Amino acid sequence: MAKRRTALNSALKSAATGRPEPLEEEAPPAARPAEPARRPATLRPEGKAIEVLKPLTTRVNQGVLQQLKVLSAEQDRPIMYMVGEALNLLFEKYGKPPIAVEQPPGRGN
Repeated sequence: MAKRRTALNSALKSAATGRPEPLEEEAPPAARPAEPARRPATLRPEGKAIEVLKPLTTRVNQGVLQQLKVLSAEQDRPIMYMVGEALNLLFEKYGKPPIAVEQPPGRGN
């Protein structure tokens, strides 16, 4: 296999011999793969698109987490929906529309 000449190799050889060395033509970089096709929105039976949810991470002390888990179990509702309810109450307190995710009908309470 022949050794490829790089710009640095060529410059070093040119400096040593006093005459420039031609560079090998470099192959064009491979074409970038096309972006994957975007998935169409998933539709619910009613024909409404399912909203993409983004994760939200926060830190709370151990007592807060335990109390939230107990409340979630007592109410038979996932923590995600309990936090959504709390966010909606916070939004309303500050005059914003309640837009947080609420428990879908037919699940839990």
